[in-house]
Amino acid sequence: MTFFESAIMGFIQGITEFLPISSSGHIDILKEFFGIDNRYLEFDIILHLASLLAVFIYFRQDIRKLLIKENFLSTKNLKFMRILVVAFLPVAISGPIFDFYFSDILSSYLVTIFGFLITGLILISVESLKFFSMGSNLGYRTSLFIGLIQVIALIPGFSRSGLVISTAMFLGVDKNIATRFSVFLGAITILGSSLYLTLKSSSGISLTLDFRLLICAGFFAFLSSILSIEILIKIVKNSKLWVFGIYSIGISLVSLVFLF
Repeated sequence: MTFFESAIMGFIQGITEFLPISSSGHIDILKEFFGIDNRYLEFDIILHLASLLAVFIYFRQDIRKLLIKENFLSTKNLKFMRILVVAFLPVAISGPIFDFYFSDILSSYLVTIFGFLITGLILISVESLKFFSMGSNLGYRTSLFIGLIQVIALIPGFSRSGLVISTAMFLGVDKNIATRFSVFLGAITILGSSLYLTLKSSSGISLTLDFRLLICAGFFAFLSSILSIEILIKIVKNSKLWVFGIYSIGISLVSLVFLF
């Protein structure tokens, strides 16, 4: 891996981490393009941690207020944290299972293309459809259902943030609340994924990449993650999710052409 490749992959990972266009799908396509294999787990860990740091920096004022003792122990904040945990549990349980039993199937290029296509169709329709109404506030049932849907995003090409935001909006949750919930749920998911990859790496995979490449990738991932959060909030606020839907469908079609 070269510095150029690490910078590009770091930037793409960060910019796609919170936007509804599947970071894993883009990284898989880039690895295929650059001819990079999947054994560099330390690279994935650094990218995830850089995106996690971006969340803490972007929402630093909200987090600072949350950590004040009086606010931290408030009923509202405790409920929000419990709701996040409920939404995270399905993917926490399913992630290792998918990795152990279905990693070969999920690494298929066709699976990634299919994921992009379905994500695109969902994003195009989300602004005009509302299937259920569980209320504008996030409750335990709503968050559990969102968490179950998030499991689908373990499949490359399916966007985690796209599925979370779309599902929340389908269930009647305000789009701005859905967006912030998606980012915070993403932070917990990123943290869980990083811990899992760290344990997996320490169990038998040594650090094989130049440390400078990791720093380079992490730096670009951090900057682009902050940018992607800002773009996501504005896009959802202005009801422009369909733009990412068209993009995702376009990526799937272009990738299909290159595949054949």
